[in-house]
Amino acid sequence: MHPFTVCFFGNRIIDNPMDAEKALNGFIPKLLRENTYVVFLVGRDGEFDQLAASFVHRCKRTIRSDNSSLVWVMPYLTAEYRDNEAFFQQYFDEIEVCEEGIGKHFKLFINFLSFAKIFLCRLLTPGCVNPISFA
Repeated sequence: MHPFTVCFFGNRIIDNPMDAEKALNGFIPKLLRENTYVVFLVGRDGEFDQLAASFVHRCKRTIRSDNSSLVWVMPYLTAEYRDNEAFFQQYFDEIEVCEEGIGKHFKLFINFLSFAKIFLCRLLTPGCVNPISFA
């Protein structure tokens, strides 16, 4: 099986969350309905990441949840994760910590992680702009 992989990355601050949610609504439900399996890669480094994760979570609950995974990709273990591990384990289907990030300066590694996620994806969603497809 070759999953359809979507990578969310974007703005730390969103000026109009309703516009961003409207943009997500334009393609996420369709992906869940039309693909055999969809992997959604998200971070938690800004408002867009959290909005996208929340929207995917809601779509999985209301449309279909048997053909997708919501994966939180972290550059390194954070105190927030350690303090709330049970919640995050319940919220996300998978949590990945990139071993390449251990011992690296966080700002340099976040750039590396963003590029690594891009190479895995067939659809990129930079902020609330139109998705870019690599189909």
